[in-house]
Amino acid sequence: MRCYRARKRLSEADWDYEVFSRDTALMDHLSHCSKCAALVKAEKALRDDISRVGSTAPESQLSLADIKVKAETQSETFTNRKKSAFLLGRRSFRVWVVGVAVVVLLFIALVPFQYSEKVGYAISISGIDRSIAVDSKGIDHLLDNLGMERSKSTALLDSLDIKEIHLIVGECSETCHLKISELKSEKDVQLLIRAIIDLGCCEIDEVFPIFRNKSSSLLKQATQKLLS
Repeated sequence: MRCYRARKRLSEADWDYEVFSRDTALMDHLSHCSKCAALVKAEKALRDDISRVGSTAPESQLSLADIKVKAETQSETFTNRKKSAFLLGRRSFRVWVVGVAVVVLLFIALVPFQYSEKVGYAISISGIDRSIAVDSKGIDHLLDNLGMERSKSTALLDSLDIKEIHLIVGECSETCHLKISELKSEKDVQLLIRAIIDLGCCEIDEVFPIFRNKSSSLLKQATQKLLS
């Protein structure tokens, strides 16, 4: 007997052992076919489970067809829930990414940071006569007192990128130390050094940059660097 015929007889007997056990050919097939025998065993276990469930149910016992429909419905529900959870997870991840991006942009645009910015240069010179150092009210006056011709000092000042240069008198004895400050660029420094050397009036001690502490956001700092 072939398996499909054996299973047909089992179905006709409603898988009832009391019924199909009288079929000698079928029983002979089940004794040699492990697959059909396993199917009978599984069917019996399923029926036993249904019987136990049915004994606790207040109403009627579920049929195999009802159980199959219910199982398929639950499987479909579980699949739909998985899809919904996946879509919700993707949506939540996108929201999280956007939220982080917004926080980073606000941090860059609004949060101020302290930093040092180079705003110019200064030249420290020594050997300036005390009366000249004290009496000089500006860079033009200083150059005149040091003996530079007015036409040359005028041409020099016109070449500088900044017009208001601060003079700071330092330690004095017979001569004084003097700091020429707020020079805007390296070009200004080079022009003044060349002029001081040509005058031969004093010594250049040091040239150093001037830094100032500032506070601004990273975005503003980047914008300033791009525009500078």
